[in-house]
Amino acid sequence: MRLTTLLPASLLALYPFLVYFGIQQQQTSGLLLILGGAFVARLIFAPDNKPLKIMTYITSTLGLCLVLVSHFASQKAWLLFYPVVINISLSLLFLSSVLVNQPIITAIAKWREPDLPETGIIYTRKLTYVWAVFCAINAVIAAITTTLSMDIWTLYNGLISYVLIGSFMALEWVYRQRVMRRDN
Repeated sequence: MRLTTLLPASLLALYPFLVYFGIQQQQTSGLLLILGGAFVARLIFAPDNKPLKIMTYITSTLGLCLVLVSHFASQKAWLLFYPVVINISLSLLFLSSVLVNQPIITAIAKWREPDLPETGIIYTRKLTYVWAVFCAINAVIAAITTTLSMDIWTLYNGLISYVLIGSFMALEWVYRQRVMRRDN
């Protein structure tokens, strides 16, 4: 991964903590410059993979819009909605991939295993729906945290949300291994 891709992605992974410290230290101008720069860099150096590129364009453009609205309205609260935007975007991406074309998780599975059996195709289709629901629920919780304290917003969006995503991925992997062993 190139530094031009890694640095902005790393900054945006730390988004909740950057927002928290920027607001707590009353460094909103510097914060907006850093976040705006990270979003612009993500737009310029978007990945070549078409689905990832589209997702990067959507989320980075929306993130940049939140930064600009926050700046021009002098309202830092707009910055709190980026995790909501990300989760809604992911939910819609998963859902639209099932409805419009090949489910995104099926595409990823076929990339790794070109001769994916029919049971695998059915499983990945269902899993894509589950991820869509998971992200929608995460978006609702992230939206609720925008009405709570900065500490709670940061804790959920900077830690708990990531732990939930990682746990869900790990549990799904364990479950998938058992299903594959059973079916083989």
